[in-house]
Amino acid sequence: MEKAGLLLRRACEEDGCGQVLSLTETGRTVRARMWPVYADVLVAEVEQRLDCQTALLLAEGLGRLAAPSAPDQGQKPGSGVIR
Repeated sequence: MEKAGLLLRRACEEDGCGQVLSLTETGRTVRARMWPVYADVLVAEVEQRLDCQTALLLAEGLGRLAAPSAPDQGQKPGSGVIR
């Protein structure tokens, strides 16, 4: 994706080890074009396999991953535990 000009990669300023990826304008355009097809696949392959409670838990966990915030008290950073 980087070679295709769809995303940019830079070193993480906080630790210097990680990398931060961001979509380019071209990448955002491609994402917008492919999203309707991708959304249909998500519904067919994921949504139909989850009950409402499990879907809500998954959405909460993914929301925590997407939001840049401090870990919950009692949760070790990077533990991968979602409560």
